[in-house]
Amino acid sequence: MKTLEELNEKAWYRFLKVIYILLYLPYFGILILGLFNNGRDYNPEHFPTTVQEVLNDPEFYKVSDYAKKQVLSIIDKDFNNLSYEAQNDVIESINKKPLPTVTLKERYVYDSYYTWNIGKSLKIFLIITACYILMMELIRRAFYYIVLGKVYPMKN
Repeated sequence: MKTLEELNEKAWYRFLKVIYILLYLPYFGILILGLFNNGRDYNPEHFPTTVQEVLNDPEFYKVSDYAKKQVLSIIDKDFNNLSYEAQNDVIESINKKPLPTVTLKERYVYDSYYTWNIGKSLKIFLIITACYILMMELIRRAFYYIVLGKVYPMKN
């Protein structure tokens, strides 16, 4: 067996080619995971220092009740000592207050969030793609060397 044409006549080689091509499919899953997990920038929350600042900020009233509990428990030590029902009562009383019209000079973010960084995603995409193509090419060349005794076999 000296050429690829002779190798293509064997059923086991054609089967290995199909398996080899199917190995490319997991690449897309790895690539998507890599892009979405590593292409994001984390933006942490920014809390005011006092409860009065929190209550004067209209943005605070737009977050969920769970986020309100987290903010108050971080800022106010006494809020942490309240029972679960008492914390719910405090949140309900805050929700019933009218929205303040005076906004604070500083803006606070009460929920952490992620933003997509296109440059970082592109770099990760290129690195994963290059590594994967290199790995698959090495596997192919190693197979040729083992079966045919040549890294670059003749086609005919």
